[in-house]
Amino acid sequence: MLALLNRIFGGLCLILLIPLLIWGQVVIDVRSDTTLATPSDSVFILRQLLNSEAANAEMHLKLGEIYLQRERLDEAEQEFNQVLGTDSLSIQALTGLGRIHFYREPSKIIPFERLKELLKKDHKSQAIKKFNKALALNPNYQPARYFLARTFLEKGDSESLEKAKDEFARLVIENADYRDVIYQLGHTYQKMGDYSQALQTFKRIKYLMSDYAKASIRLAEVYYELKDYGSATNSFFEGIEKLDDQEMLDYLFDEQKVILTPFEANQVEAANYAEKKKLLKKFWKQRDPDPSTPENERLMEHFRRIQFARGNFHFTAPPYYDDRGKIYIKYGPPDDRYNSPVGTLPAKDNESWTYESIEKGLIFDFVSESGYFHLVEDLTEAAQPGYDYGSRLALAAQLYNDRSHLSQAYANLTVGFSWDRLNHLHNQRAEALQKYPGEIYVHDYKSKIFPFITRWAQFQGDSDRTRIELYTAFPGAVVEFNKVDTQYVNYTDFFIEVRDTNFNPVLHQQERYSIVSDTLKGMETRHFLLQNNFQLSSGAYDLALVMNNVDQTIKGVQKRDLYVKDFSLDRLLVSDIQLSAYISGKVQTRNQSIVKNDLSIVPYPFSRVVKSKPIHIYFEIYNLTLDKENKTNYEVAYILKTIKAERSFWQKTIGGIPRIFSNKDGNIISTAVQREGNSNTAFEYISFDLQNLEKGSTALSVKVTDRNSQQLAENSIEFTLVK
Repeated sequence: MLALLNRIFGGLCLILLIPLLIWGQVVIDVRSDTTLATPSDSVFILRQLLNSEAANAEMHLKLGEIYLQRERLDEAEQEFNQVLGTDSLSIQALTGLGRIHFYREPSKIIPFERLKELLKKDHKSQAIKKFNKALALNPNYQPARYFLARTFLEKGDSESLEKAKDEFARLVIENADYRDVIYQLGHTYQKMGDYSQALQTFKRIKYLMSDYAKASIRLAEVYYELKDYGSATNSFFEGIEKLDDQEMLDYLFDEQKVILTPFEANQVEAANYAEKKKLLKKFWKQRDPDPSTPENERLMEHFRRIQFARGNFHFTAPPYYDDRGKIYIKYGPPDDRYNSPVGTLPAKDNESWTYESIEKGLIFDFVSESGYFHLVEDLTEAAQPGYDYGSRLALAAQLYNDRSHLSQAYANLTVGFSWDRLNHLHNQRAEALQKYPGEIYVHDYKSKIFPFITRWAQFQGDSDRTRIELYTAFPGAVVEFNKVDTQYVNYTDFFIEVRDTNFNPVLHQQERYSIVSDTLKGMETRHFLLQNNFQLSSGAYDLALVMNNVDQTIKGVQKRDLYVKDFSLDRLLVSDIQLSAYISGKVQTRNQSIVKNDLSIVPYPFSRVVKSKPIHIYFEIYNLTLDKENKTNYEVAYILKTIKAERSFWQKTIGGIPRIFSNKDGNIISTAVQREGNSNTAFEYISFDLQNLEKGSTALSVKVTDRNSQQLAENSIEFTLVK
């Protein structure tokens, strides 16, 4: 009777548990090998039920599936073996065991000692055996066929890839919607080097499932192989934007882990999934050396380095390269590389790389163990097992003597070799690594550098936005002019892109400017000025500027942080102070002048101001208070002050004597003006004679006092005064 009650109770509990278990099964059927949380009490309930029904195969299978989801592989194996103990032909249990062997293959970057343990067991062959046995019982059992194909794909040799292609192709015919079979088929074509088929397959996924971001990431890799770098870049960032797959995100970060700075690595470690996506996008956008081109050259170089590392420093487990590959991905090709000749010394295979064109002491030694080249502290680790202290030291001395021509750091070890000298080598390397904690990449623009200077000023814009005026100057000496009829002409392209804190573009401008002159006389001493205006909401932005001369191979790139002020506040405000070379109250067609508020203004974007010439400034005032007669009444006070004078020794010694006996400060110019008006917005301009100020760092401040409201507002600008 008691046994009957137990069976009834167990049946009722199983009925109640079915929704949870079905939910768990749906997770497994939809996702390939990601880990999602299952109901926290499902394991406990199933365990309780199995206490009374130990032979219930369905419960063991469900429990095994849950353990698989939680990556508790040993416990999952016990459950599936329990089922096979009573039913050796259970397709689900055989498939479950095959999946356990599949997941036991090292799929992430793990400690080398653990990796060696895993590689001793041929889990792939065991997985294939289990899946084939399940398919022999039921050829239409798709989970077994799917993971069989995945295992062939993971094996990666040409014969296995052909088998993976055939199995995935069969699954696509039988059920194209099953899991991610089309994606896996495309990935198989990619690994086979059939990039045309891979391209078609991944494009098919994008057409059928536009939000399937993994395909976009793989498509980027295929475009790279086809040397379509613009499409590769676009596809990569498109995939990141839509990515909702933790496994793929981990794969991407594993790919770039070695080039992260410690700060960036800590950021990634602390970030949640959404934040990691933003960090990944920001990481590569920040490193784009030329935002004016369709491709991200640094990202493409990363693809190249990874491909080279896997081809030349290959290892059998992810990330499929050894420590030499990690250094190559981080720093690029070494300046010099030395491989110890095989058999000349009783030592493990070893080699050394130098990067002293980057930094003195940036050198690396590698020693092979079981085919994996480890980065080592020094070459004493190249000694075979059993070597005593003296023998290890003697061996290292000989190895360093062989490579003394590579670096002075190695040459220093050949004289009086000792542990102290080795420690000096360690410290020298540590100092070099501290200077360069991240990756090294110097972009080759394949052109001369186009020098240009930028400065901006911010004013109140429309609809609570801020107007940015960007002033740019470049020297006439660096550009060439072509003669067209009787005139000389030059064309220059100027690219501007503004991106928000998530590196989404909010503004994109590209304009071509022409310079036309009747003569080339004096061109080499002139500077040409450009002004670009745009409006943004207040906040932090990234500004990218690229200047390119059309008729010659010169290009300049600048990246700047831009913090946009908020002029929509309901209080007295003063705009930025614009430095100008010339301001006139009459609208003129003066060369390079800009008309603003019926003024002709020639921008002055330079940070150095010649004291022999007057400097002009322009600024705007907002939210002045109107009195009962709709009049404004305000004062504008100006102070020009030398912050740090540049004096010679004799100027400091002799020139300072009169100041001891005088209270007059010859380094300040101040003045104030009273104003009245009939608008709550005003603009001001004024010029200053700077000849009485000393050379050096100079600050100009403007202070506005609203007499009607007693509000104060001020702003300032700094520049260097030169003779």
